[in-house]
Amino acid sequence: MRAEIPSSIENPRLHEIVTKCSTHGPCGIDYLGTPFMEAGQCKKMFPKEFQTETTMNVSGYPLYRRRPGDTAYVRGREMDNRFVVPYNPYLLLNAHINVEIFTCLRAVKYIYEYIYKRFDCANMVLTAGQIQHNEIENYIYARNVSAHEAMWQFLESHIHYRSH
Repeated sequence: MRAEIPSSIENPRLHEIVTKCSTHGPCGIDYLGTPFMEAGQCKKMFPKEFQTETTMNVSGYPLYRRRPGDTAYVRGREMDNRFVVPYNPYLLLNAHINVEIFTCLRAVKYIYEYIYKRFDCANMVLTAGQIQHNEIENYIYARNVSAHEAMWQFLESHIHYRSH
């Protein structure tokens, strides 16, 4: 796991992918109108603090090594290692892939919720007459089953086990 801008001389391809896909922003005082900002602060807690080595905080979350010095121009702005989203160079395939290390039990809950999360849905109908709500019909038409959930149901597997 890394959270630093790679050298453009030693690994130009990785440098290009990281600066394109694994940098956060722009956010900060100069960008108060961006979706990342809420009440004058970045919702994702960027920029991160510089760190000389990777450590774990008291909650079990990693504080990745982010040394000062390396910078790159991203989206017209000079960014340093404080704005790099953690990445794995072997998994970063010219796409936005967010990889994190967890050492706590909350990670199991996060993975479960991520796999079975639902998409946002809105249903709007304009009618001239009386409005009739059919919750069953709305559920059927608006239901989205992910590939994971469809396969799980097809194999008739239990989502969770009960002792009684």
